[in-house]
Amino acid sequence: MNIPQSFKDAQKAAFQDKTIQHYTKTSTKDAEGHVIAGTPTLVGPYTVNASVISDKLVAEAWGLKVSRDILITCSEVLAIARNDLIKWKDQFYEVVGDDSRDAYTALFCRLYEG
Repeated sequence: MNIPQSFKDAQKAAFQDKTIQHYTKTSTKDAEGHVIAGTPTLVGPYTVNASVISDKLVAEAWGLKVSRDILITCSEVLAIARNDLIKWKDQFYEVVGDDSRDAYTALFCRLYEG
């Protein structure tokens, strides 16, 4: 289905009112070749719809926890990959999956404890 840009613009204006920060993970190797996690690098902000997951079936399908992990939706394709980090409300989340549709992209994110 071809979704018109006017629909996506209206959807964005109505629902995408939260700002997230997109980070990529960095790492280095020590003298013995062990990987050491570095400070995440800020890629940029996006305005999206973000919410804490409340649907048990959705949480189970993506290996997430209700009332802890988050779902991000956006009317455009975001340059965010699995394993990238999202900062929202002073918490970091790791992208564990995505589901692109005709009208939006959904990112499923787990609270990052790394």
